[in-house]
Amino acid sequence: MIVMNGALASAVDARDRGLAYGDGVFRTVALRDRLLEAWPQQWARLAEDCRALSLQCPEPDMWLDAIRLAVGETRDAALKLMVTRGCGLRGYLYPQPQQCTWLVIASPLPVSD
Repeated sequence: MIVMNGALASAVDARDRGLAYGDGVFRTVALRDRLLEAWPQQWARLAEDCRALSLQCPEPDMWLDAIRLAVGETRDAALKLMVTRGCGLRGYLYPQPQQCTWLVIASPLPVSD
């Protein structure tokens, strides 16, 4: 399941600078028994990484709402949290003001044998 900018999405625009140029940041967070592992630390690192690249990082409550939407009733999941500079001009220039894209991508948590 994908949540983009707080709403369910079926796809991400291939022109997004995060896909085209790696212009963004991400964290992978485990959800186990409906609890986020090390959430305060993960969010702090994500926010710090965003600041380093001058990206707008959503507040924790926005992330938590998006995570709830992405996982539904799932108890265990691997969550990829991403912030990109969004879609923009071709090449290394990016539009001002920025319209960052933020994503939660929920996948089944791998199970070891």
